[in-house]
Amino acid sequence: MDESPPSPALDRLEALCAALPEPARAETRDLIGTLRAASRDATLRHVALAESQAEAIVNAGMMVSELEDTHQALDRAREAAEAASVAKSQFLANMSHEIRTPMNGVLGMLQLVLEGPLDTGPRERLRTAERSARALLALLNDVLEFSRLEAGPIEFERIPFSPTRVARDVAELFTPACAAKNVRMRCDFDPRLAALYCGDPHRLRQVLSNLVGNAVKFTHAGEITVRIERLRVDEHDDVPADELRLEVVDSGIGIPEERLGRLFTSFSQVDASTARRYGGTGLGLAISHHIATQMGARLDVHSTVGIGTTFSFTVLLPRADRAAETESGALRHAVPHDGEAGDPRPSGTRPPHYAGCRLLLVDDNEINRELALGMLESYGVDVDCAEDGQQALERLGQARYDLVLMDCHMPRLDGYAATTEWREREGRQGSARTRTPIVALTAAALPGDREKCESAGMDDYLTKPFTRAMLDETLGRWLPVASASPVVPETSVS
Repeated sequence: MDESPPSPALDRLEALCAALPEPARAETRDLIGTLRAASRDATLRHVALAESQAEAIVNAGMMVSELEDTHQALDRAREAAEAASVAKSQFLANMSHEIRTPMNGVLGMLQLVLEGPLDTGPRERLRTAERSARALLALLNDVLEFSRLEAGPIEFERIPFSPTRVARDVAELFTPACAAKNVRMRCDFDPRLAALYCGDPHRLRQVLSNLVGNAVKFTHAGEITVRIERLRVDEHDDVPADELRLEVVDSGIGIPEERLGRLFTSFSQVDASTARRYGGTGLGLAISHHIATQMGARLDVHSTVGIGTTFSFTVLLPRADRAAETESGALRHAVPHDGEAGDPRPSGTRPPHYAGCRLLLVDDNEINRELALGMLESYGVDVDCAEDGQQALERLGQARYDLVLMDCHMPRLDGYAATTEWREREGRQGSARTRTPIVALTAAALPGDREKCESAGMDDYLTKPFTRAMLDETLGRWLPVASASPVVPETSVS
């Protein structure tokens, strides 16, 4: 801006200075010029400031718009990630169900055949087929377990249990495999251990099973020891707790020191060559490490080549009493085991007998129904069948059953909805009706399945493929009580 802005006050002052004597008039005019220059500079600064403010407002608007776009993009990305997580979980559930369902038929039928009279040659070939099927199931379990552990944090149970019982069960599970290799299986438990602790026996069993199974694989002579030691007692809290150290010690081939660091890496093995002598997915130790870490423990390993290996972890468990165990309302879960635990009952061994008991078997898969009927036949029970939840409700409304084996995933009406509906009918009937025990049959075995069964009103949980031993255990929990009452027709519950 070359010209000064209009200033009436300065113009009047300049007109008045004409009456002044010459020296004063010149000085006044110089002063007026200075004032005009200052006014011009102030105007220029004001204009520049106004332009800067306008530009800042425009820039701020653009930044707000960009932030909104970024937030929307983040929301879309989060929704896509959540949708992908849901899709992954659903895919795992479907894959688990679809693979376990035929595996249930394969393993179950093999067990039924092996329980009958067979010559030595065919029996051994069938046992080989059964062991191969179990190895395939173990591979499936590892992959599914690894996938769901990667999906998020583990939800641990807090129920009364005996760590020594869990450890002894795991040792007994692998004892036949040790005996076949002339390896001794030992248990060494600290006598100062409490009878019961609060925690998650399933996860503890899972870790110990992986560690013991690993020891059995790499030990060809000597012994394997499962040890539990009480390190210290924590009396500061309301509930006393013990710090327990659990170890699996073997006299196996050992691990080179330079390879110890990658033991707990997913899909990693000490010998990864295609010609390696020992099989496996390389997931067992990674899964155990993940579980131990979320339990607040650290899985350690010490090994000497040619001498053996020791895996150990330390965990703090609150003590519990037996009263807490009986009061615990946690849904029971018959956990499938790998190894020889699923071997069929030896030929000639009689199963428990529940004559007079009436069961309802609900499953949409014809092979699974045939398999379950073949297994149940040896218990002396009367069995009715239903192909979906709707048929199950009709059968339950027509007769009284001592136990219901309810598949979870079925067309028309699934096992969850059928159980919920039946529990509501029982509630409307009131005390005049005894609660019918319902055992879930599921091939999914993913996180949340057990809680979903419990929420629907189911009393027990049997994972497919189930073994004869698992079925023995489940029937033994419910039928002795139910068999005390006679089986009589009953008026429909509406």
